[in-house]
Amino acid sequence: MKAGAVLVVLVTVLSACGIRPTGTIIAGGPPLADREHPPNTLYLVRDGRLVPVRRPGVEDDRLLAFHQLRSGPTEEERNRGMTSAVPEDLKVGFAETGVRVDASGERPLPRPALAQLACTATALPGVKAIEVADGTPDPPTYTCADFHDLR
Repeated sequence: MKAGAVLVVLVTVLSACGIRPTGTIIAGGPPLADREHPPNTLYLVRDGRLVPVRRPGVEDDRLLAFHQLRSGPTEEERNRGMTSAVPEDLKVGFAETGVRVDASGERPLPRPALAQLACTATALPGVKAIEVADGTPDPPTYTCADFHDLR
């Protein structure tokens, strides 16, 4: 049987199964895997200085940068001497003033961790500063510029 005849038989069989043609259906935008998302800029520490690194981002997920920061450096980054002073269990969220970090635990955050958080936060669009909730009535705020000596 030739290919043309097979095609005719197949179309006939399928149409007998009750499959009816439909018009064009709009399914929305392209799949996420087909779109590029702006990368996140994180700040890690190497030799006591801040080092910017790029990680994959996801549109409209500004907390992802902090999840990545809390996870620490990748194996490749560790091999290049990078570390992180940000605790894995640190709570980070967004407030009216920008990013809010809950540092009201037992120990204060070390200065390199504050620098990492402030610089990572202010690398996000629209974020000007971080607020560090430390249990005091007037929590301090920081920008990346406050840590110019570590950059």
